[in-house]
Amino acid sequence: MQWAWDPGDPINSAPFLIDPARRLPGVPPKRILMHEGLGDIFVPNAQGDALARVIGLPDANATRGCANSAGCSGIWRFDPAVYGIAPSLAHFVTNLIPEAQAQAARFLLSGGSEIIDATRQ
Repeated sequence: MQWAWDPGDPINSAPFLIDPARRLPGVPPKRILMHEGLGDIFVPNAQGDALARVIGLPDANATRGCANSAGCSGIWRFDPAVYGIAPSLAHFVTNLIPEAQAQAARFLLSGGSEIIDATRQ
């Protein structure tokens, strides 16, 4: 039965999204901001991390964001406890954390050329 799901599994198309050497002919590179809530009970972090790894997303937390006119991509991991969110709501970090909302909005408004630092001060 797995064979029926494979064509729609994002892990299979992920390697072709941002890597210029592996991009499909005629398809422009994508700019991706992925939010992950630590302890997510709907999408286990191991699955999200595997997808980010296959895509080639850098750890945006480590660099505290990105600003590049050629485009930015990255994964930002949110610890719900740091932002006062219950662990059971980790899946909804983008909806519940103002810093995540601001980060996503800036990414979209910049055309994918900026990932702002969403670290709670």
